[in-house]
Amino acid sequence: MPELADKSWCGVLERVCRERLIAPAFQPIVDLARGVVCGYEGLSRFTVDVQLGGPDEWFAAAAWHGYAGRLEAVALEAILASRPELPPNAFLSLNLSPDALRAPEVAVVLGHAEDLAGVVIEITEQAPVEDYAALEQVLGGLRARGAMVAVDDTGSGYASLRHLLALQPQFVKLDRTLITGVDHDPRRSSAVAAIGAFAGQLDAWLIAEGVETHAELDRLLELGVPLAQGYLLGRPAPDMRRLPPELAARLREHHTLRRSGVLNALARPAPTMRRTPNLLDRLTVLVDEVDRPQQVLVPRGGRRLDRHPAMCVQPHDEIRDVALRAITRHDDHRYAPLCLCDDLGRLAGVITIASLLENLARS
Repeated sequence: MPELADKSWCGVLERVCRERLIAPAFQPIVDLARGVVCGYEGLSRFTVDVQLGGPDEWFAAAAWHGYAGRLEAVALEAILASRPELPPNAFLSLNLSPDALRAPEVAVVLGHAEDLAGVVIEITEQAPVEDYAALEQVLGGLRARGAMVAVDDTGSGYASLRHLLALQPQFVKLDRTLITGVDHDPRRSSAVAAIGAFAGQLDAWLIAEGVETHAELDRLLELGVPLAQGYLLGRPAPDMRRLPPELAARLREHHTLRRSGVLNALARPAPTMRRTPNLLDRLTVLVDEVDRPQQVLVPRGGRRLDRHPAMCVQPHDEIRDVALRAITRHDDHRYAPLCLCDDLGRLAGVITIASLLENLARS
């Protein structure tokens, strides 16, 4: 591959732009709660008969040699031509840098599409924005024609918070550097949760990019991330593909369990009392006058009765968090059953540590 400044780029860039040697590819963006594809990111694939690197190298070389506007326009035109193929209620996301948005060639292509409903303009933050007012003016015109805005690469580039506050996007895309290893890195989990909370304040949807393993997907589900894309969910393809049925079913099952509460399925009824008895033959929960658990009473044979402070959990608590709370209790109470409570704190059932650990082992 020639160096970025190599003048041999000029000839091939001229040819690509003149002959429009760019084909679109589409990567699914998945609604994790419904288990369906809700949008596609439009990507560029170069069909020229020379190998000069991936799309990033092509666009970097175009910017270096003065072809940025023309190349972006050709790529944009190819992706927008596929809009009629979009499934109902799905959106099409386009990558455009702030400089590309101000390029006359790009403005012409966007101008040909009077109605931009269902189109999402992804603004990358890999380079600093010098004039937010000018950028917002351009985006305002596109929004007026129905387009939505996404901030791409959040968490990796320049001035993330300023970018989000200035552009007020409908979508916030988490960079893959935050997603890779999120299942075993508490810092990444905290960052995802924090950005998700901030996106919620902006009334924006959070999209996790670069999901490649089931463990990463499971952690994102636990964190409540609504949308995601990545090789696990679908690779870029020349057509707009659906989610594999088995993965769609898995996501819907997780949503059903989350909505009803995984802990509900593990709970079993238990008798209650408001006074401590002298003798018991089975596990009983001591409750107050409004049925809120106070102690868990466990008979140990003979006249022995073990008393454990009630550890109360809610149906929608994450099972990992519940297990961590349980095992960090005092040694005397670590294996005592848990009390599942409703929204008013009243006892709904008890959960044994054995059933909790079995569920974790099978998940």
